Amino acid sequence: MKDNFTFKTGILSLVFLIALVNFSFIQTSRKPDIIVLKDNTKLEVLIQEVDENVVKYRKVSDPEGPVYSVRRTEIASIKYGNTETGTFDNAPENPERHPASTPEKVHR
Repeated sequence: MKDNFTFKTGILSLVFLIALVNFSFIQTSRKPDIIVLKDNTKLEVLIQEVDENVVKYRKVSDPEGPVYSVRRTEIASIKYGNTETGTFDNAPENPERHPASTPEKVHR
């Protein structure tokens, strides 16, 4: 009887440990941000930087891939993964500086 109890306790402990590890990995993943353009197009992305004229992002499907940018003047709002929302009604425009939706090379 004592061996059976130890075996059951060991199995339950192992199952609990596996569930705990899986739960911790779920919590560390970053939720995607959603850029809503003025033409109602929705882009599910990982925002890298928001500056004066453009918003730089990576595609959710390729988080280590190229960085893309979109002009702030083309954006109606951003729904961040942490549930905050930002709007860009009066964003300044400088079109010579960053063309919209062009990939940039990132050197590491």
